[in-house]
Amino acid sequence: MPGPLTTPSGLQAMAFLESSQVRRRSNNESWPDIQMMLLGMGLYSVIIDDLSRMVGVNKKYLEDGYGPFLGKDAFFFLTVNVRPRSRGEILLAGSNFRSPPLINPNYFQDPSDLRVLTEGSKCYVVHFRPPACGSV
Repeated sequence: MPGPLTTPSGLQAMAFLESSQVRRRSNNESWPDIQMMLLGMGLYSVIIDDLSRMVGVNKKYLEDGYGPFLGKDAFFFLTVNVRPRSRGEILLAGSNFRSPPLINPNYFQDPSDLRVLTEGSKCYVVHFRPPACGSV
C-alpha cells in the first residue's frame, strides 16, 4: 500500500496538464505535455552547493535567490515539459571508449518547448497567489 515513505523527495502533489501547444498541433493529439510538481522541503544549509552541482547553475545566482531563506521551511514548484519537441544528441568524442561522450541537450531549440514551460509556470502564479494561499 502506498504511503508517505514511498514518495521520493517530499513530493506533495503532482498534476498532468495539456498546454495550448498540444491543442494547436494539427494531428489532434490529446494528452498532457506538462507535469507540475509541488515539493515541500526546508532550505538546508548546503542546498546552494547541492543545486549548483546537480543542475549546473551558478552559485552566485542561487545565493541571490535562496540565501535570505536558508534554514527556513519552503516548498518548490517544478514544471516539466514531458513531451519536448527539441532533440539533443550524444556523440562519441573519439575512438577511445573511455573518453566521455559529447552531450548537446539542445534545450529550447524548438521555441514551443519554452512556451510549454512558461504556460505551466503561470498556472502556479494563478493558483497559489494570495488570497488562495493566505499568508503562505
